[in-house]
Amino acid sequence: MLRRLAWVPGCAALLLAAYIAVRASYHEPEAHAAQEGSGPQTDGRTALVVCRSFEQAVQRVGVLKPVTEMHIFAKVNGTIQELAPQGKVVAKDEVVLRLDPRPHEDARATQEAAIKQQEAEFKTVQQAAAKILNQAKEDVVSYDLKVELETRRLEEVKKGPTPTDRVNAEVNLENSRNLLAAREDELKTLEELAAVGCEPKEEVRKKQLEVVKQRLAVQQADIKYRKIQILDPVTVAEQEFKVREAVKTRDAAKERVALLERNMQRDAERHARHMGRENERLKDLTEKVAKTVHTAPCPGVVVYRRHRWFTFMAGRDVWEGQEILALPDFRTMKVALTVDEARIAFVQEGQDAEITPAGWTGEPFKGKVTLVADKGRDEFEQFTDETTAISGTANRQVFDVEVEVKGQNQSLRPGLRAQVRIILRTIEKALLVPRAALVRDENGDTIVRLGTPGHIERRQVKVKAGNDFDAVVEGVKEGERVWVVEPE
Repeated sequence: MLRRLAWVPGCAALLLAAYIAVRASYHEPEAHAAQEGSGPQTDGRTALVVCRSFEQAVQRVGVLKPVTEMHIFAKVNGTIQELAPQGKVVAKDEVVLRLDPRPHEDARATQEAAIKQQEAEFKTVQQAAAKILNQAKEDVVSYDLKVELETRRLEEVKKGPTPTDRVNAEVNLENSRNLLAAREDELKTLEELAAVGCEPKEEVRKKQLEVVKQRLAVQQADIKYRKIQILDPVTVAEQEFKVREAVKTRDAAKERVALLERNMQRDAERHARHMGRENERLKDLTEKVAKTVHTAPCPGVVVYRRHRWFTFMAGRDVWEGQEILALPDFRTMKVALTVDEARIAFVQEGQDAEITPAGWTGEPFKGKVTLVADKGRDEFEQFTDETTAISGTANRQVFDVEVEVKGQNQSLRPGLRAQVRIILRTIEKALLVPRAALVRDENGDTIVRLGTPGHIERRQVKVKAGNDFDAVVEGVKEGERVWVVEPE
């Protein structure tokens, strides 16, 4: 049963489209006659050439809509705390929706506390690292002094003894020799006295031992004196080794300083990047708090978004991007319509139009074309998928056109159908003949037939404009009669 009824919506849509097209095509002469008065008078066979103002127009049926209709979407997830009543007229920047800001404020406070804690921890770590770095720099300074000291010692060693050292060594040797001669003389005197029994032999032996010690002292002083004249390579090598060790220790201390500085810089950059992300998150949370308040971007009337299972009210949870309400401004209305591909080339923005809402019996409202689509679409594109499956495509392109209505009236209700007459151009003092009076001769030129049945004049004319019924021509005179049927 459902399959048998599946064609009903499609057929209904097709019938509706056909009705609109037929009505639009047959409504044009009625509007033309009402607007422009009677056309060229005809007796059924001939017509009188008349001179009057001519308007070339396109007539279509459209739907009334507000020119401005802003939609309010939830900017963040939250719970509705305040919602403007439906139907309320609001001004620009008036609050129409307020979400509960407490969850976002709590998240922002938590983020601020986390940022302060991280800043304090980083400051403590950096102070400790700076203390270690300062100690390492002081070590480098001390190691530099040690390197300088050892280097100077090496330079002194390589220079050899000074004149003072030589004099001291020479004086020391001479003193040792003089002291040895004096002690030998004393020993000789004691030996002579001991030989006659005046001195004990014990004193002689002590003096002999002193002489031997003094001889050794003389030998050592002589060795030192001779040695001071020769540069000792071992001493030089030992001092050079000390210099190298001092340099190595200093370089290691410098590398440690550089490493500590790089680590501090790396930690500072890493902390800066991390805090940048944290501050961005804090900024986002702050913006979310501000986004809980939704104001009207323009004046309008509050219209709730309709849902199948619920209505919006205080306490309702919403998600980011969900449409909550619309703010149509009914002070200015427009008619949305379509024009077929054969006539869209004549329609341009800024052209005057006349609008007659359904059921309106007064003078048509004035309007102006404000939008002409650059790209067309299939005429059946807006049908449902079920209907399109039956009807297919229309194989005819239509273009969306919008006409703004001037003035306000209670009859201009949104969703109401309206007849729109777009005035393409106006020709003053135009000579009009019925389109049926225009024929083509054997050369393809446009001609009209004048005169009586016994004397027919075939006159070539130039067509300047026209509609489905009348044409503006050049080559005829006002008051002449043209044949609209084949003359007898």
